[in-house]
Amino acid sequence: MPVYKYFTDEGHAHAFLRHGAMLLRPLSHFRNLEADGVRGDGGDRVLTYAPAGGLQVTRSDGTEVVLADTAFVASARSGDIFVWCASDRLSADIAAGFRSPFCVEVLDPDGLVGRLRARATPKSRLDYVGAIARSVTYHLAERPPIVDWALPDRVAFNKPASFAWQNEFRIAVGRWGAFDVENVVCSLVEGNAAPDGRGDAGDDGFVVRVGGLGDMARLHTF
Repeated sequence: MPVYKYFTDEGHAHAFLRHGAMLLRPLSHFRNLEADGVRGDGGDRVLTYAPAGGLQVTRSDGTEVVLADTAFVASARSGDIFVWCASDRLSADIAAGFRSPFCVEVLDPDGLVGRLRARATPKSRLDYVGAIARSVTYHLAERPPIVDWALPDRVAFNKPASFAWQNEFRIAVGRWGAFDVENVVCSLVEGNAAPDGRGDAGDDGFVVRVGGLGDMARLHTF
């Protein structure tokens, strides 16, 4: 199945077509953007569980209590996970929502991921071989996290349901160990307080060039 990368700048679209220029940004970048419901998402890289009736917790002495207006939050180490964002859908509505009239259709996303994995060297600061590519999952805060909270890749591919219109597809590359089981920060958050921000430090991203896409991609305009 193809994926679609939307661009505001036509030059960036052509750089992707001609050179395979992929901008990888840390999850912390999207969290720190203004939460405008488009690219900025204060809930990116976190999995939140906030049942309507309150959060039921068990104390160390075995007693159970219900905490009203409180959420359980699992946060990935967002400064250590870098993502390239696209969409599963070619849509004028998505282009308008992103204010991005240029779209590159990638006919062979597996081939694109393979090129990215081929960048791996013994001295790579990122685990390119362990790159993960799939569609984002959208959730409601009332849904129990089950085991997802302990899996950084599940958290990194998780967004609030309000973003479902984007049909997002991601490629994620982490620093070594970023996707290890339980490499997350867990916290209880009251009211509208921000989730625990530890692990958010990181650079603002970088461009990798995986080579011209040739017959692997084509340009659409809206």
